Amino acid sequence: MMGIIEKLKKDNLLLRSILILLHYFVGYLKVYPMIIKELTLFLNPNATKVYFGLELLLYLWMIGGSIYLAWPILKESKINSKQYGIKKMLFLGIKLMVIYFVSNIFLNMIILSITNGNMSANQQEVVELLQYRKIFTTLLTVIYAPIVEEIVFRGVLYRWIKNYIPEAIAMLISATSFGFIHISASLMSGDLMQLIFLIPYSFVGFFFVYAYKKTGSIYASMWLHVLNNTVATLLVI
Repeated sequence: MMGIIEKLKKDNLLLRSILILLHYFVGYLKVYPMIIKELTLFLNPNATKVYFGLELLLYLWMIGGSIYLAWPILKESKINSKQYGIKKMLFLGIKLMVIYFVSNIFLNMIILSITNGNMSANQQEVVELLQYRKIFTTLLTVIYAPIVEEIVFRGVLYRWIKNYIPEAIAMLISATSFGFIHISASLMSGDLMQLIFLIPYSFVGFFFVYAYKKTGSIYASMWLHVLNNTVATLLVI
């Protein structure tokens, strides 16, 4: 009987994991934007940009759907957080953030010398959005991204593949895929020069996956992600 229950739990978690990946990679990156664009044009055929209300609903849908689907993973992480120690986990995030920012100084110097001081297209877009949608963009950066991206790249992708391949390779795949998603739009538009920015995005992704590996809790990687994006946003503002 216990074996059947355990199998049902594993099957349920596998289904939820697949749905999370579809929710993000198919829904968020392709289908959902098309839907809100069509809804905007339905409401106003002369509209030149998506209605803010529909855009807000999209992000709330992404957060709510991701949390709902990842609930078993979040429950597991809550237990692991308590076992590791909440204060210890928070301190780990701060320590990793300091290590990352110090080491990233040298990496940025190399990247900037190669790109002649140009920032990534993704970062440039965030900077521009902060100029006229400061509050909304800040909330996306420090709340939406840490929750949804950590669920996808650490809670599902890393947690899943590390059962089948060496853990170090699983960490590398998680970090690299996280980096790739931040430059994918530019690459698809033909700007291959953005490939250089795969390095810094993957670099910070490695710190996120290390926090998850170290604690067994996705809340640790979310916390570090929040710290990183908060500091990065404050530097721009």
